[in-house]
Amino acid sequence: MISQKVNIIEMLLLILLILLLLASLFNPLLLFPAIGLSMLQVGYNKGFLPIPLSLILLLILGLRGDYYSIAIMTILAFLLFMIISDKIKYYPFR
Repeated sequence: MISQKVNIIEMLLLILLILLLLASLFNPLLLFPAIGLSMLQVGYNKGFLPIPLSLILLLILGLRGDYYSIAIMTILAFLLFMIISDKIKYYPFR
């Protein structure tokens, strides 16, 4: 049985966002659906990010070359860190 502490829709949106960001490394046009998805995610979790991720992704559109891929990988690392810390918060080590 799934615990009531985990919001399934929020987790699915986060995984889809990570997949879109990974795909945007190869095709920058996929950053636009990631921006839209991050706008949806703000409504589900108010305390997840201090700054809405959609604003950060809009700023990344202006980057060129290596800076674009570095920025996307940094955001991916941050999102994966947030998933891991969220899992540890709800399911601590015993």
